[in-house]
Amino acid sequence: MGRGLQLDEYQRGQISVWKATEKSVLFMSKSLEKSCKAISNYLKNPKPVENALKAEGLLN
Repeated sequence: MGRGLQLDEYQRGQISVWKATEKSVLFMSKSLEKSCKAISNYLKNPKPVENALKAEGLLN
């Protein structure tokens, strides 16, 4: 089974803000129209995404 589209920078930012305001994963997934699994995976370990962005020069 293939991979879905990755979370973009805006979506990752929204997830971070919502996490800080204690919104549920279900709320986040419905709002962004992404799977709960995608949201949960990002929340468990956001560092690989940040490291990949740094490697591409998209994040300082």
